[in-house]
Amino acid sequence: MKYDFIFIVLVYRNTKDLQDFFASLSLPRTKVVVVNSYYDEETDKEFKSIAEDNNADYLSVPNNGYGAGNNMGIEYAIVNYDFRYLVISNADIEIDCMSVESLGKYSSDIIAPDIINLKGRHQNPHLPFAKSKLFYLIQYCIYKYNLPKLRIVFAVLSRLNKIVFHLLNKISGYNKVFAAHGAFFILPQNVLLKLVPLYDENVFMYGEETHVGMLAAKHGITTRYIKSVKIRHKEDGSSSLANLNMFNLEKKSFEALLKYWYNIKLKS
Repeated sequence: MKYDFIFIVLVYRNTKDLQDFFASLSLPRTKVVVVNSYYDEETDKEFKSIAEDNNADYLSVPNNGYGAGNNMGIEYAIVNYDFRYLVISNADIEIDCMSVESLGKYSSDIIAPDIINLKGRHQNPHLPFAKSKLFYLIQYCIYKYNLPKLRIVFAVLSRLNKIVFHLLNKISGYNKVFAAHGAFFILPQNVLLKLVPLYDENVFMYGEETHVGMLAAKHGITTRYIKSVKIRHKEDGSSSLANLNMFNLEKKSFEALLKYWYNIKLKS
């Protein structure tokens, strides 16, 4: 059987989000692969039970980070199934509007849907436009030397980039973006096979979207913002990290990014 969609859903600790995910999923010809980044025996059993109750495949893997877990799920899907599209999805989402027919003309592109969070904010595109090596070096320095004022400047610039993109999209229909938001994006099988392994496993968490965007650009693959595909995102169900821990993870993600793409080795 050839599936229309294979979903890779990486989970960690929060079982309720996965229950809600399955309750809202109604796409035909779809298989879900639940990948549990192992926390403890109790949640492992509960995740497995939820997966089995919903005819999903279940993998329990060591918690080596977001990229490592998703890579294992992707590899499993490629080996075990034939499919048209693979979806990288958080558990804390609900699909408002998506069908295989609506994706037909994007068979050579990564598809970034319209993701709307609980505050009504449109989260795509994650990065509307490509950035330079200098941009990433400066961002790394912001984290390394803890420069909060520069962080605010970069946050404002990022917001302005999104405003410019959405104006272009509204006026002209321009939909080419650099990087999709990582909570939910869609890869045709032929695109996926050009990009595996999709993630750099040296990045534990944060920065994955940038890596995927750079990987797609390297292979001449376009990412497109398709606002007719609509996703609701509850956010933050899969992670609850202290601010300092999050700050350090973001810094390390920039270190890994600069090493992988520019061969720049930095000392923490």
